[in-house]
Amino acid sequence: MVASDDAKARAREQAAAWRKAHPELVAKYRQRFIESRRAKRNADPEAARAEDRRLLARRRAREIRRLKHNEHSRLVRSRDPEAARQRSRRFREEHPEKVREYQRRYRERHPERAKANQAAGAQRYRDRNAEVVRERQRALAAAHRRKHPDAYREWYERNLEEQRARGREASRLRSRLKKAGLPPRTIRRIYAEERRANDAAADKYFTTPRSVEELAVIATESVHSRALELPQAVRSLRRELLDGPLPAAEYLQRSVDRDEHGAEDGAFRSKRYLDALHRMKKRELTTLQIQHEQELQNIRDQRPQIYEQHYLRRRAQLRDEIRMDSAARVLRGLEPYDIDAEMRKRVAEEAEPIVNARLTDAKEQTLHRVDEILDRYRPNVDPAAPHQGLSGPGASGPGLA
Repeated sequence: MVASDDAKARAREQAAAWRKAHPELVAKYRQRFIESRRAKRNADPEAARAEDRRLLARRRAREIRRLKHNEHSRLVRSRDPEAARQRSRRFREEHPEKVREYQRRYRERHPERAKANQAAGAQRYRDRNAEVVRERQRALAAAHRRKHPDAYREWYERNLEEQRARGREASRLRSRLKKAGLPPRTIRRIYAEERRANDAAADKYFTTPRSVEELAVIATESVHSRALELPQAVRSLRRELLDGPLPAAEYLQRSVDRDEHGAEDGAFRSKRYLDALHRMKKRELTTLQIQHEQELQNIRDQRPQIYEQHYLRRRAQLRDEIRMDSAARVLRGLEPYDIDAEMRKRVAEEAEPIVNARLTDAKEQTLHRVDEILDRYRPNVDPAAPHQGLSGPGASGPGLA
């Protein structure tokens, strides 16, 4: 078996060397083959179409086998990932040349993806071996300092005025903090891994949609922003909101009552209360609108991927249909189809309804959420419900209806 493989390899090398040494003969033979094949197809078009169908069926069968093999491989890896990693490790150790060739082809086909994967892999290594990497960097820095002992002094002298200005600003900051009774500023080294985690946590916090209860806390804090007892009031409201069963509207009404405790006009208090509810509703609807527009844009941005997936799923069948339709057009005396152009047209016609269906689903979900928000903030008009008067603290609102 090894000898046979070696013989095949030698034959391929000899053929490649001959083609490289005789390019004119290669071009002549290729042109002769093309003309002979064209004449054969013109002489018997039905046999040529049958051959095309056989080739298409074989290509489709190879594609199906490839997809099944990939699916089976994924299933095997998911059942025993450690064994799969060991097999992959053994293959890399036994066939380093093949692995390098596969990697080279991948980099040539997907340069941007390969660069991103390489950067992500390097970052994962630095995260797993943070102390080793830092120790290596410290050793390199120490070696650089030994090699260039006056580098820092020279840099400081080049930037003397800037560094003196920074020192004066730091001294003024320490004085201000001391006069205000605040602790001194603390500076702690933050490594890249912790910084990325902090950035992710901040993005999650500021992009999370707020519930009605959370918006009530924010509104209550804004109402009492000028009160002297702000910290205690805010802590009390937050504790009541998190521990108690009352809805957000009740806390808003309490905040309005406390803010206007000296006024006797109940209608004025209700107006402040309803204005706060209106602001909360507007804020939720604005956030929902931004999320809806972003979702629609994401679906539109996914249109090329949807087309590509539909093309891969339907290309064999569509190509067969286009060939048959093109043959029928030729029999009727019409021009045959341009297979590639007709393929793109039919894929677009079939994939566009998929995109439109996703857009429609997103719009229907948004309309449903809009109805929920409007129902949540709709005033209570049921005459049998309690607290229906607009002049008292029992004004209707979300959770009170």
